[in-house]
Amino acid sequence: FGARHVESARTLRCLGMALAAEKKTAEAIAILEQALSIFENHFGKHHLQVAKTLRHLAVASQSSASCYLRRAIEILTRELGASHPWTSEAHDLRAKRRRLAEEKVGESEATGETDKMQR
Repeated sequence: FGARHVESARTLRCLGMALAAEKKTAEAIAILEQALSIFENHFGKHHLQVAKTLRHLAVASQSSASCYLRRAIEILTRELGASHPWTSEAHDLRAKRRRLAEEKVGESEATGETDKMQR
């Protein structure tokens, strides 16, 4: 098929998902971004394969999850509608990521207060 073929992108996406499951985050993100680039070049920036890959990037990435999910939700909403299960799943994932981020902020604030009290 070749390195820039859509089938290669599907294989890369699967590899990226496996790397993410193994907690090899940097490798997973690099591979998933490569797959994303191929899908965008082949299908355009607003295709369901692009949205699917963005969702996997959001799962793999802590720091950029919100950005990836926002793009995925935009594509899914336009292509499938707001009530489609895939769109709902992406919204749920985004909400879960927000809650986790808020919990981390709360934990770090609590740790900071404890550190101050111990000084």
